[in-house]
Amino acid sequence: MSMKLLMFSGNSLRNKDWIYEAQKELGGLFATTAVQDYAHWETGDKWIDMPGELSVLKVKSPSGDYGVFAKSIGTALTVQAIEQAIIAPKFLLLTGIPLNYILQDYSEFA
Repeated sequence: MSMKLLMFSGNSLRNKDWIYEAQKELGGLFATTAVQDYAHWETGDKWIDMPGELSVLKVKSPSGDYGVFAKSIGTALTVQAIEQAIIAPKFLLLTGIPLNYILQDYSEFA
């Protein structure tokens, strides 16, 4: 078992417990799992700092084979990271795509 799993949660702090619970449930299926804790969870800001989180991911992206499990704002982070060639996962499991966020901040996709 050499496949790794990156995990990105939703925007809200209440998603932090959820993503760590998901990590416990999925952890046995992968060599390693890694959750990215968002900086705004600590600062108290309402919204994710997408450029900041992408910078963190540049430093922490794994080598070898890995997949991504993402929820809500984490799906937007995933897509941007792939587009910018920060990550190259072997598979994606994307849940709860935040359409309002995408349409508001990325109107070129509307």
